[in-house]
Amino acid sequence: MALPVYPFDSDRCIGTVIEVTGTVARVNLPHAAAPGSRWHHGFKLEAGRVGEFVVIESGETAVFGRVTSVRLPERERLAVEEELGSRQEVHPIGVIHMMASASLVTGRVEPGVPSHPRLAARCFSAHPQLVKWLAEHSKFLQNPEEAKLLDIAVLPFAMDTHIRIAPESMFGRHCAILGATGGGKSWTVARIVQESSKLNSKLLLVDPSGEYNTINGPNVMHLHVNKDPDAEARGSVEVALPHKHLTEEDFFAMFMPSAQSQAPRLRSAIKSLKIANWIERSSSDEERAKHPFDWTPILTLQSWYANGCLTKAGKSRGQYEAVVRLLGERLDKTGWSFDATRLAEQVGLECHAPTGSNGSLYGPLDARDQGFCTTLILRVEQLVASADHACLFKAGERTDLVGKLREFFEDDTKSVLVLSLKHLSFANNLREIFVNAIGRTMLVGARSGRFKVKPLVVLLDEAHQFIGKTLGDDFGRFRLDAFDLIAKEGRKYGLTLCLATQRPRDIGQGILSQMGTFLVHRLTNPEDREMVEKAAGDLDRSAASFIPTLAAGQAVLIGIDFPIPVTLQVIPPSRPPESTGPRYQETW
Repeated sequence: MALPVYPFDSDRCIGTVIEVTGTVARVNLPHAAAPGSRWHHGFKLEAGRVGEFVVIESGETAVFGRVTSVRLPERERLAVEEELGSRQEVHPIGVIHMMASASLVTGRVEPGVPSHPRLAARCFSAHPQLVKWLAEHSKFLQNPEEAKLLDIAVLPFAMDTHIRIAPESMFGRHCAILGATGGGKSWTVARIVQESSKLNSKLLLVDPSGEYNTINGPNVMHLHVNKDPDAEARGSVEVALPHKHLTEEDFFAMFMPSAQSQAPRLRSAIKSLKIANWIERSSSDEERAKHPFDWTPILTLQSWYANGCLTKAGKSRGQYEAVVRLLGERLDKTGWSFDATRLAEQVGLECHAPTGSNGSLYGPLDARDQGFCTTLILRVEQLVASADHACLFKAGERTDLVGKLREFFEDDTKSVLVLSLKHLSFANNLREIFVNAIGRTMLVGARSGRFKVKPLVVLLDEAHQFIGKTLGDDFGRFRLDAFDLIAKEGRKYGLTLCLATQRPRDIGQGILSQMGTFLVHRLTNPEDREMVEKAAGDLDRSAASFIPTLAAGQAVLIGIDFPIPVTLQVIPPSRPPESTGPRYQETW
């Protein structure tokens, strides 16, 4: 792919090289102190302003760099003080951080500088089309005119120069959108979703705050959790996540049992209620036909079953364990329901007294053991009955979220699914558990090959709330790792993670290092910038130094498929998210 314009136009020459080191070139910039800017063929020539992209001669190679600082020689520093007399001629020196090079013959771009410029080599202001070419440069664009591209941004110094990025470059190796509050992160998310919806894409946007309810179109599907007064206006469907989709670890993270007494009882209660569900099924010829195995062990437990619970006191351990062996992994997998309203009662029924050395029978119920489980029983009763947790334990007429996700995957007329969690409670780790279950569902689908033909992008906003979370205390810790696993292995299955957050330090370097593409808005916290520097191998300190000074809507594009970090101005979405803060002037 040839360079779009000749990089060494003499009219764009801004100086000459006076010093070269491994990564830095120092350049005389005679016009850097001149007031205003020059123009050439309708494009502004900054002639050496900090942040400007430049290109330096190096034989048959063009070396791309960026001006990181400009200074005057010490002897000339007073020459710019007008009050001391007429302005004298000065000789500014610019520091150019060299980042990449391109062959003038083949157009091939290489990160780094295999061929360094010589002294007295000329330095040129990079033409906007060159910067555009670097930002868009992708091995996927064999025929750019016919390629499917995301029209994301423009160049801040050439606002009519659009930057269009291939989806493979944006999402192929996972993506992170980072930025402090007010930096434009939400608009970038909305713009990416808007552009993705124009293609035959599959993108799931997990929206914790409901701010992306503005996104619409015939190929956009909206879902929401719990009652939403504005749902009807956007055609959103209320969904629930029945507790059958939760794992044992999810229940533990929600109910927080103590490790010694309560955790074993809760584990046994969940297993017993699943077996009780199988006992209910055993009376149905249709159910037995669905699962062609020997139902005899299950039938022997029918007398144990009463009022939805399983009473094991004084009963044979061998008979129970025979059922456990028969059902095997069915008891541990998600998707097998049980009556959660009986969970608190079943916990009490799991409190048996010791039965001596033989142990062939379950002991009688033990009041002392039940006392140790009182707090757990009360907590289970409260949460199962609460309105906040109705989306798990009282799904009722609500649509099953997992079913709607499958419908979205199979519907070729829908490109984007927005899932609003605005009305989902923060209490008892409900949000974290809910989102982790969604991630686990995606991962199971990916491992089964569901996304091999048409890849799925999961865009997780406010990702710091959900990724890398460990719930619990010193007595019991439960790690929610679904999205961690997606970041590590999802790519090979066609499942890509795009996370957005204002707190990269809370995500952790392990997850961020899996990201192949970064769009970094203004970050003022040094810990956040340091985390991004460590995770993004192509972002060194010279490029990172511009991040705290980015204007609203500006972002640095960094990635494996992009030769150099480029500052972009994100194009406002046609329907901005509802992310405005309080309006004190109107309400106070």
